[in-house]
Amino acid sequence: MGLLNPKQYTVLIARTGKAPVTLLVRPRIITLFALASIITPLVFLGSRIHLLRQKNEALAQENYALSETASEVIQELKSLDSEITTLRERAGLSAQESTDGGDAETDSRGGVSVQVETAELLAIAKKRIPVLSSRLYGQVKPALNETLDEEAARAAARPKGVPVKRNFRMSSEFGLRRNPFGWGYEFHDGLDFTGATGTPIHATAPGVVEKAEYQGGYGYHIVIDHGYGYKTLYAHLSDMAVDKGDSISKDQVIGGLGSTGRSTGPHLHYSVYRNGNSVDPADYID
Repeated sequence: MGLLNPKQYTVLIARTGKAPVTLLVRPRIITLFALASIITPLVFLGSRIHLLRQKNEALAQENYALSETASEVIQELKSLDSEITTLRERAGLSAQESTDGGDAETDSRGGVSVQVETAELLAIAKKRIPVLSSRLYGQVKPALNETLDEEAARAAARPKGVPVKRNFRMSSEFGLRRNPFGWGYEFHDGLDFTGATGTPIHATAPGVVEKAEYQGGYGYHIVIDHGYGYKTLYAHLSDMAVDKGDSISKDQVIGGLGSTGRSTGPHLHYSVYRNGNSVDPADYID
């Protein structure tokens, strides 16, 4: 065994004209040197690979978080875009292209899926923000304000409340009733309020006086045009405090309760007209 596996070798190096050099070489040392020459680079590479893997994982987590943030921004912008579209419809604006280039109403999509990088997502978001801002503040908000103003004006034009504020009683309702002057029935196109002669009569909505005159059936009477298809009639007045063409505010006193024209006693006949047709004033009373 000693010959097959010696603990050392003798190496003789001959030199011309000089004495030979003798080297004693142990196999274990050679093996260790050989292993060291192989293992050292492997350890170094393994360490570098480990560091690179850690950096890659950190970058991946950072990129994932950034990607999630970008995705959330895009989703939020889409939500805002949808809300602005709803406001556009409420404001009566016509449909137009969406901020990402598609049609707001017929946004058909398809094709091969392509991954979008985080930087591209943020670039898209950066481009969409000023577009949404311009649409909201440049188009939608002014139009919506006009629409709200229009709705407010329409609501204000609607007659509301009673024209007699105190000491009154309703003596006749809207619809079919007995003829107070004889036999049979007649259609009564308003409400009658009884009270003392001279009791103040108030306009039930702002508007412009269309009529302020005397006529056989209604006696002294006033018609106010409130706009948006609304008109009101105040008849059998004892006196009139306004003239044709006057602008009237809600609750303004326009005359006094009386019994002029076709009347059996002091009362106010009050009618409401919508688009030229008489409607039940009871539907317009608080």
